[in-house]
Amino acid sequence: QCELAKIGVSVRANSLVPVDGCTRVAAEVVERLHASDDLIQCVMAGDVEDYQVANALHVAILSVKIAMGLQYDSAALERLALAGLLHDLGMWLMPQGIIEKPGSLDEEERAVICAHPEEGRRIIAGMGESCEWLATAIAQEHERWDGSGYPCRLKGTDITEPAQIIGLADMLDALITPRPYHARLMPHQALRKMLVEHSRTFQPRLLK
Repeated sequence: QCELAKIGVSVRANSLVPVDGCTRVAAEVVERLHASDDLIQCVMAGDVEDYQVANALHVAILSVKIAMGLQYDSAALERLALAGLLHDLGMWLMPQGIIEKPGSLDEEERAVICAHPEEGRRIIAGMGESCEWLATAIAQEHERWDGSGYPCRLKGTDITEPAQIIGLADMLDALITPRPYHARLMPHQALRKMLVEHSRTFQPRLLK
C-alpha cells in the first residue's frame, strides 16, 4: 500500500502521479488473483485504516475479479487494475472534513464531491495521449447505466465498460467497509442490496 499512499502526497503537491509504481501493483494484483482468492477474502473482511488507500486497492481487486468472469485477457486485466487503483484520484483534492463527515452532505458539499471525477480526469489527461483511456475511466466511474450517476448523467453504452466495472466494484466496497456515515454490511447483504436495489443502476451483464 506504500505506492498507493504516494498518490495522495503527489496529487496534493501537484506533482506527477506515480503511475509506474501503480502499474507494478496492478500486475501483482492480476497475478495473485490468477493464483488464488486470498485478496478477495482480505477485501471482504472489511478492516481498513486509511479508507482512501484501502478503497483504491479494493476496487482494483474487485474490478479484476469481475473482469476475469467476463474473460478479459491478462493485458486488459492489468489496465483495469491500474484504472481501479487510480479511480478516485480526484478525491485526494477534496476537503477531508467533507469526506469524513458523519452526516448527510448539504447541497454545496455534494457539489464539491461531485467535482472529483473531473479533477481526476484533468490530472491524468495532463500526462499525455497514452493515458487518455485512463482519464476516461476515471471521469466516468460514477456514471450509471440508467443515467442516475454524475457528473455528466451518461447512460448505457455511452459509459465505457471499464468505468462501469470500476463503478460496480466501488459501490460494493463502499457497502462492505465501515464509514463514518454507515455501518458495514456483510458481503452477502451487500450483494443482495445491489441485486435488489441497483438492478437498473448497472448493466445486468456486469451485475450478474
